[in-house]
Amino acid sequence: MAGRTLGPMCSTKCGPDWIDDGTTCRSKSEPWAPLGVSVGKSASDLAKQAILNTLSDLAIAKIKFTIDSCRVSPGMYSKVAQLILNGRIRVEYNWSVGTAAYYYPVENKIELGLTSASTVTKQAQMVHECTHAAFDAHRYARSTVATSEAAGFVAECLFARVKSAKTDDPDYRIYSDDEKKDFIYELAWAIAGQILQGQTPTSSDYSELKEAVRTHPDYRHGRSLSGWNGV
Repeated sequence: MAGRTLGPMCSTKCGPDWIDDGTTCRSKSEPWAPLGVSVGKSASDLAKQAILNTLSDLAIAKIKFTIDSCRVSPGMYSKVAQLILNGRIRVEYNWSVGTAAYYYPVENKIELGLTSASTVTKQAQMVHECTHAAFDAHRYARSTVATSEAAGFVAECLFARVKSAKTDDPDYRIYSDDEKKDFIYELAWAIAGQILQGQTPTSSDYSELKEAVRTHPDYRHGRSLSGWNGV
């Protein structure tokens, strides 16, 4: 897959079950770090700053769309940033997460396995998780897992399309080696393109994306409510 950019894996915990509980099983306790790796306050502070830097990026201003009556707007990300700054949403670094990221609505916590956002895809991954935090903060309680994930993927692709200098290349987008996940990215990338061109995606566009999410084993609870309960 030369020239393709792998997409990050979203593994948000929604409700009582892991969305992807067949792929990432971890205890609640903090794991021991490998020799020479610090998981102390400084690492979490770096992860927190990486998210705040991403949320202050000018590309956030382009994230505007509505899915299933859930409006996604730049102001929502500003609210998430403020909630992070005042400690109501915690950001924690956990080396064992690797390249994945998690948002926990019950704990109001974003967990990252990285301390910097050195690439567009890493920043886009943070935007995806912050979209879930925004849904939680706005108490989109009627939002299903499929709707929430679809929104996260569209926001992620919008950010990446704006940031990338290669968007004129028809073959350029976020890719995944996982065929079903890649299909989700393909659909979300196309929807993001419509939005950036001033078009309004149809309900059929979003339905196709949500169905792609629901058929992926990571999101088998796609029809269940996400459990956004406020921050």
